[in-house]
Amino acid sequence: MDINKLTEKTKALIGEASNIATQNRNAEITDFHMMAAMLNNENNLIYKIFESNLSIDVGTLKTSINTEISALPKVEGSIQLMFSKDVENQLAQAEKIAESMKDEYISVEHIMLGIIDRASPRLNQYLRLYRIDKKRFLNAL
Repeated sequence: MDINKLTEKTKALIGEASNIATQNRNAEITDFHMMAAMLNNENNLIYKIFESNLSIDVGTLKTSINTEISALPKVEGSIQLMFSKDVENQLAQAEKIAESMKDEYISVEHIMLGIIDRASPRLNQYLRLYRIDKKRFLNAL
């Protein structure tokens, strides 16, 4: 993925996910970290779409996501963060989605679509529970 194709908000999202992983002493940035970063800020577009357009109880979803993050393996000593294989696949999918939409840059919305398309099995359970799917998300945009 070409980092120059990321919007500033997407770069900030990845930075926030990295911070969440570091604070929790996790070695990998998972899709739970990415979701937590999207839902930590009420002014974030994804937060607004989930709450207003999809009528999702974002507080409950955030609690569930934070519980999952707390259960991830912890590392001691210095942390050299990397993306999980799932997140690598989700970012690659986001790039493909942006290209298919004829968008020059990869936005937070593309990242969310990549997550929906390539969610880890555990996150996919939450997406199904909260009825977050590609069709509903695109309609909410």
